[in-house]
Amino acid sequence: MKRLFLVSIVALLLMTSCDDSKGTHSDLVVRFACEKYAMQERSLLPTSEAMTIAEYRIFGTGPNGESVDVTESSSTVTLGQLLMGKWSLTAQALNSSGAILAQGNLDTILSSVTSTATIHLTELVGEGSLNLTYAWRLDQVDSDVRLELSLTNQQGEVVSLIAPTMDKVTGTASITANLPSGSYMLCSKLYSQDVLVSGSAEAVRIIPDTATTGALEMKMGDRSTNFTMTVINDTMMPIEGTVSCNPTSPTAGTSVTLTFAPSNLQGVAAEELIASWFCEGMPVEADDFSYTSIPKAGSHRYDIIVNHAKLGSLGSTTILVNMPIN
Repeated sequence: MKRLFLVSIVALLLMTSCDDSKGTHSDLVVRFACEKYAMQERSLLPTSEAMTIAEYRIFGTGPNGESVDVTESSSTVTLGQLLMGKWSLTAQALNSSGAILAQGNLDTILSSVTSTATIHLTELVGEGSLNLTYAWRLDQVDSDVRLELSLTNQQGEVVSLIAPTMDKVTGTASITANLPSGSYMLCSKLYSQDVLVSGSAEAVRIIPDTATTGALEMKMGDRSTNFTMTVINDTMMPIEGTVSCNPTSPTAGTSVTLTFAPSNLQGVAAEELIASWFCEGMPVEADDFSYTSIPKAGSHRYDIIVNHAKLGSLGSTTILVNMPIN
């Protein structure tokens, strides 16, 4: 989940003077209250360095054609001797490569009466790239194997993707796409003889001028018995939790209930989270943080994607459920 950035602009009237030609000036002290991006697990994200804020930039224009443009690495910036009146300002958070991680705009009056203002950094700008590779076992699929991908943005809108490049001889596929900055949900489905044999659901984050890469293994028949998982948000503070399985040792033909319990919410209410469950990459009907089914014998992949209204908030994780054979 992407954090909401707040830039508090405090206008301190440190000096005033009267001048018939230039008007009254004042210093503007800009204090940033931005926290750094956090690198998360199980999502397809850029590098930790690319997601970290390295500097802040404030620029804009004011009365009488005056302008200002300041870049600082510290969290407090002083814009000296600005002419009092209406100012149009833009604030940006940049990484070490100069990519804009977030920005916001504000029109405000700098005067002895108006001394404070706030800019919300709610805009994601520019575009980056998504570079993915897939691999699967040749001895578990037929020659008609195919990979289908579907991508949706955080608003639930379908984003067009070109078909992946398939290499059926080596059991691999790849795709490269340029995408606007933001959060996405990627569903990948591997078919053989028109039967879904493997699938996954992943949260994807794109930031400007940066490649988000990943290598996904399409597993089939893994008999892992791990019934615990942790969901971590991709841009907010990590949202942790556990999934309990009831029963803990399932028997063939009986129902299995997976229940997710969030923890360490750090100011985000559990009621604000939206959870989506997937089995082998296909969406399944679930009751928020609980999902019940009667899995067939064998190993099955379940994915849960947790979403919040804030930008950049998609996070995903995976569990493999093993059901015994009669």
